[in-house]
Parts: sequence; structure tokens; C-alpha cells
Amino acid sequence: MTTDPTDSVPMPSRERFVTLVTRLGGATAAAVWYDELVERYSEPHRRYHTVEHLAECLDAFDRLRAACSRPELCEWALWFHDAVHGPGDDDEEQSADLLARMALEAGIDAVPTAGARELVLATRHAETGCTDCRTVGFAPGAPPSACYGCHQPDYDMAT
Repeated sequence: MTTDPTDSVPMPSRERFVTLVTRLGGATAAAVWYDELVERYSEPHRRYHTVEHLAECLDAFDRLRAACSRPELCEWALWFHDAVHGPGDDDEEQSADLLARMALEAGIDAVPTAGARELVLATRHAETGCTDCRTVGFAPGAPPSACYGCHQPDYDMAT
């Protein structure tokens, strides 16, 4: 991670994102999408779903990567899981749609896009309680604590 000299919030690196997009089969406009994601997570109205939250999610993911059956999809979904944060109740759907739009622009195949999109949608707290994501991205039998490590407090509150 890098830190912007004007801010003490750690930011996931552009290189990490571009490398991920390249591994997924795209690269077109990856740096532009990185900038858009950082801008979105830096919106002034956000209190929790910020760049710092994204960095914490990716740090937690790095610790749990070995438990993930499709780590690139899980990581890609984490980058987008809270990309849209507004007054409505469809942030996850809009975030998943944003991921799909970026995939199309970057030239990423529809199969990984659909998988990552489902993982973003699995972060809908009201519907899935965040325990379902381990069945679509994490290895079978992975403990609930492996379910999007960044959402552990949400999981604890739901159990």
C-alpha cells in the first residue's frame, strides 16, 4: 500500500489493481478505473466505506487468500464491493454494475466478471448476512471468519 503525502489514509496501490486486472485478462484503462475507485471511496459523505476501509479489506484478504478458491475474483470483488455508496438501498447492485462496466471496458471475459459480480452482490448485508459469500468464493468448509474478513463485525452481529 502507498500513502498519499497529503493524507495519512493508506491507499491500496495502483500497481496492485493494474496487475490484478491484467491477470483477469484486461488492462485497458485499468489505471483510469483505479483513479475512479479511489475517488469514489474518498467521497466526502462517506464515514465508513472509505479508502481506509478498502485498504483494511484488502489487508484482511491477503491474510485469507489461501482459503479462497478463486483469489483473483475475490480480490476484484473487494475492490468494488462498496464502490457506490449513496442514499439508496441498492449500493451493492450499483457497485456490481460498475464492476461489469469496467470489465467490459477493460476487455475482461464475461465468466470471471459474472463471478466477481456475484461476490459483490453477496455483500448485501440485509439479504445474505455475509455468510453466503464463502460458498461462492471461498474454499468449501472455510470458517465463517474467512467470509470477507473486512465484514467480520457484520458477521459477528448477525450470529
